[in-house]
Amino acid sequence: MIVVSAFGLIFEVDPSTGSDTSWDLIKAGAPIGPQLAMSVAADTHNVYVGGTNTVARHDLRTGKQSRVLATSEAKDIVLHKGTAYLAQYNAIGLLAYNPRTDDKWPRKLADLPPKQNRTHQIVWDDRHRLALMGIQSGDDLGGSLMTFDPRNGATTVAVNPIDDDQMIRAVVAYDGVAYLGGQNGASTAGRLVAWDPVRRRELWRMTPQAKPTGITGLTVLGHHLYVMCYRGDFFVIDLRTRKVIHSANHGPVVPNFGTLPADRGYVYGASSSDFVRYDRRTFARTDLVALDADRYGIPRAAVDERGRYYAIRGRNLIRIEVGRR
Repeated sequence: MIVVSAFGLIFEVDPSTGSDTSWDLIKAGAPIGPQLAMSVAADTHNVYVGGTNTVARHDLRTGKQSRVLATSEAKDIVLHKGTAYLAQYNAIGLLAYNPRTDDKWPRKLADLPPKQNRTHQIVWDDRHRLALMGIQSGDDLGGSLMTFDPRNGATTVAVNPIDDDQMIRAVVAYDGVAYLGGQNGASTAGRLVAWDPVRRRELWRMTPQAKPTGITGLTVLGHHLYVMCYRGDFFVIDLRTRKVIHSANHGPVVPNFGTLPADRGYVYGASSSDFVRYDRRTFARTDLVALDADRYGIPRAAVDERGRYYAIRGRNLIRIEVGRR
């Protein structure tokens, strides 16, 4: 029996005796190259880039790169107080890694809910001190919002908080409210739901697009909720009135998925094509850096605690120093 591993290993097992022989393809001379990136996260000291069966950790103080071995795929990562929380597909669960206490393998914190196996975005809720994770059901339609409390290890799950068709593609937490962006597999649905993650109840909902394609990026700045949709539809919602006060299409720089990081009073946009900034008064777009990213999944950019951004250009991790106006 022959078994091939995604780690570049081949095993030959004799079922009659249980003996095995292994070969390392890389040591044998197989060509190697960088994986497709799936996620990026940064803090003062480290940048993490998630891939298949491994997460690369870049130490910003020493320049050293090391590997965290995480089975399957780190679809998204959020950093909080030095710990990286990994939203791990397929049905692996929520993992945690801290370089001060952990070796090459992260710790498992929680399982994913039954039939809720496709992790999307994980964010930190400052108000409630919870990690919030948006998930898609790979077995059925719909999705769920999962919360994790690192103080006691408790989890909660709200299955299909949008409806029984839409996954939770995007999440942002602000002032105790979780805003959930929906999408379905056909990219014909895109509902926005304001959600109380503690009481697990809906506060309000709307569909900003006339012809929905799905919401892929959310962020909040002041009393404005910014919404990016699949293939570039863009909206700004006044959270005081719950009305759309600005709409545009940024399809030329958002050919598929677009996300919206924010920091220090500015909202930025990341896609497989470009890294851009949105004016906080007029919401006009300024193109900053061409990325042409060769990614797998949702293109994201991460910001460290000094306000420096990290993104993927081609298959390389780059740092973007953004000027302040």
